[in-house]
Amino acid sequence: VDISDDEEDKKMDDVNSLMKEMDEKDMGENKIKNPDLQWLFNPNRDDQGKVYHDDGNSQFYSEENSKLRNDLKSDPAVKEAIENFIKEAFKGVQNTITWDMYLEVFKKVGIILRPKADSYELEKAIKEDFDSDTEGRPPEQKDSIDRLKLFDSLYELADLWCPNIDAQEIVEFFATLKNKMKYAG
Repeated sequence: VDISDDEEDKKMDDVNSLMKEMDEKDMGENKIKNPDLQWLFNPNRDDQGKVYHDDGNSQFYSEENSKLRNDLKSDPAVKEAIENFIKEAFKGVQNTITWDMYLEVFKKVGIILRPKADSYELEKAIKEDFDSDTEGRPPEQKDSIDRLKLFDSLYELADLWCPNIDAQEIVEFFATLKNKMKYAG
């Protein structure tokens, strides 16, 4: 079933309204504790100037910070958070993640992290990421990725979006993302 761009944009607006409502309520144990993540997950974050996904922190790319960021990938708490996210978001998947599964989950992630993006822009960015993830694979395997590559992609997502170099922040990022995905369509 094809959905027109207007219908898709309306659906995204509805989801964004629901997410804003949720953010305004006290969600108890699901309430975001980290102020930097509260700001990151604020659906109105990009209303005051440069949009977050176009911004960058040049300090993250120093030799020392690049090593710190790389080391976080093997932090036990970070690994567990990513694995828990995979289990919840990709229910029942053992090792192979198809393009359709990837698109379904990352559209929800995109709606949460880039609530103002239109559906075409979002799907284009997801396709570019997927193509990058499958680069170097034989043509007959370019329609899926394995769980290890998915783990790497999700770590990269957190590394790009988390405002600080901090294992606990990445853990909370995935916990928050997992919770918000329940309401993202």
